[in-house]
Amino acid sequence: MKKSTLLAKRALIIQRIALQRADVAKLATAFRKPLAVLDMAVVVEQQIKLHPYYFIGSAALLAVVFRKHMHAVRIGFTGIAWLLSAKSLRQEKKPSER
Repeated sequence: MKKSTLLAKRALIIQRIALQRADVAKLATAFRKPLAVLDMAVVVEQQIKLHPYYFIGSAALLAVVFRKHMHAVRIGFTGIAWLLSAKSLRQEKKPSER
């Protein structure tokens, strides 16, 4: 084969590689957040395996706190829900005012 045809084929292959690399980069951006969540879940699982008593103790503590202060927790969750709904209502009004 001639050197010029080999160079032309090489250039064509390099162009294809560049296009495929761009396509893979676009596809990879869609998976970044789910993979980050998965990575965090793996870290949590490893920590639970390494320190099971911490996990059991914190779960028991949360159960006691929730049971003892359930009324305050309900009020807190209600307040948070109210603040979030008020914030979303304010955000909905802003685009219509423009």
